[in-house]
Amino acid sequence: MLEELETIQDFLAVNSDEKRAKKDFHVVLICFYSFNSFGSHTISSVLKSHGFKVSHIFFKNYFVDNMDLPTEAEYKHAVKLINKLKPDLIGIGSMSTFAPITVELIERLKGIGKPVVFGGSHAIYNPDHAIKYADIVCVGEGEAPILKLAYKLYNGQEYDNIRNLWIKKNGSVIKNELYPLLQNLDLIPFPDFSNENKYFIENNNLRIGEPYYTNTLSWYNFMSGRGCPFICTYCCNSYLIKYYKNKGSMLRRRTVDNVINELKIAKSMFPKLSVISSNDEVFVLDREWLVDFCEKYKNEIDVPFHCDIHPSKVSDETINILKKIRLKTVTMGVQAGSEKVRKEIYKRHTSDNMIIKAGKVFKKYNVFPSYDFIFDNPLETIETLEDSLTLLLRLPRPFRTNTYSMQYHPKTELTSYLLEKGIIKDDEIDGCSLKGLKQWHVRLQTQYKCGESYYIYALFKIFSYSFVVVTPRINLRVSVFPTFIIKIIIKNKTILKRKIFFLKVLCDIGENIEKLGRLFSVLLSLNFSKIFEKLFHLQNRGKNAFSND
Repeated sequence: MLEELETIQDFLAVNSDEKRAKKDFHVVLICFYSFNSFGSHTISSVLKSHGFKVSHIFFKNYFVDNMDLPTEAEYKHAVKLINKLKPDLIGIGSMSTFAPITVELIERLKGIGKPVVFGGSHAIYNPDHAIKYADIVCVGEGEAPILKLAYKLYNGQEYDNIRNLWIKKNGSVIKNELYPLLQNLDLIPFPDFSNENKYFIENNNLRIGEPYYTNTLSWYNFMSGRGCPFICTYCCNSYLIKYYKNKGSMLRRRTVDNVINELKIAKSMFPKLSVISSNDEVFVLDREWLVDFCEKYKNEIDVPFHCDIHPSKVSDETINILKKIRLKTVTMGVQAGSEKVRKEIYKRHTSDNMIIKAGKVFKKYNVFPSYDFIFDNPLETIETLEDSLTLLLRLPRPFRTNTYSMQYHPKTELTSYLLEKGIIKDDEIDGCSLKGLKQWHVRLQTQYKCGESYYIYALFKIFSYSFVVVTPRINLRVSVFPTFIIKIIIKNKTILKRKIFFLKVLCDIGENIEKLGRLFSVLLSLNFSKIFEKLFHLQNRGKNAFSND
């Protein structure tokens, strides 16, 4: 395996003029509901670094909830543009949530006559489904196989034996083995920030230009590594840890210098940058790496910082180190207020005391936490949901709660269990179900009719509402509803189950006070371009791609 790995790493490295030379070969990359897609932007950089021409199509953007299916006009824009670009290879990346939309577009591209690669997480979790529609499916990490495929096609060579790819040929499917996992992540170029050959489709419009990495960008996401050390049952990692067995360490990290160099470029390119955020599943892993990163970040970047953190990694020492780089906010997964649900159903070995201790550390260092919770779990009861309210009462405020609606991702341990027990059906799994498109988070509008449980969801929101004013000079965060009021409400839950209108009024009050805080933040920052952007959304970004037709 070591020899194979060295071959891959040597292949990816841009270490010769021949590799850098411009090549008359055009790859079109398409991603769904993600203007800031890591995969699309980095694979583009890999291909460009080897001289291939790359165009991007960002097909609709991600919004928190209630995303719309593409319209007929949007599909027609995509097909017309792809025909106009005359690609030699088409690569499509998709999460399982958007698999039905991916399939629809692939079907409409049949007449173009160029190979279509189906990649992204859905292709890894459900390649048998993806290969029904695409010519090629990327069943692992995509940088090396897509680059090798481009070279093979460019040179007119057979590509049947490229690892990480399933390939249709003569009515059958060639299922190649997986590559070893790339360990030296420094070989992957930084995301493609350029504005050239990029298009985005939204609101029935097709426009030219990079839709996310623009000079108005204020929040920059990066990833310092890949993989996660935990195996939560609802997460794809519970499947991937088995899938990549004997293929090398899943938990990999870039060098500190490599990450800092990316952030230096981002800081110079985006003058309105106000927060840099780690998108790693768990940012705090290795103390030595963390200390080195924070020292260099403070000296060379010095922009307010955000990261995701696991309860077991929160300590006075860790948060004190992160405060030196202006850590303002964190996101921490709690997932269930019931310790029993966390341990027995989710395999998260995080006690109530561990979570409460973490909350106290955040309070001590004036770090504003967001706590993630999962709802709509059919294995939970009203009693275990009420445990969440008890836990929230013990956490220092203010804080924010992110209330996610359970998504049944393909082949996770939890999904497999629920299918086996007949608790869910195949059509409820992400990739068949479109639930994730409309309800990624718990929506009070949806839960309003569920009187018995509505009061729990509403109380989560009431706990969370904060009046927040954040500017370069102000960092004010105050809970809207005092704890003693919430305690009174919880003690009268029997009445609330019958009088849920009262909770709806409180939620409306909290929502409007939060909006007021956001308005003050914008006005006090004198960020009039942000006001303009919010008012006009995407309507005025980019120019019409067919304006000269």
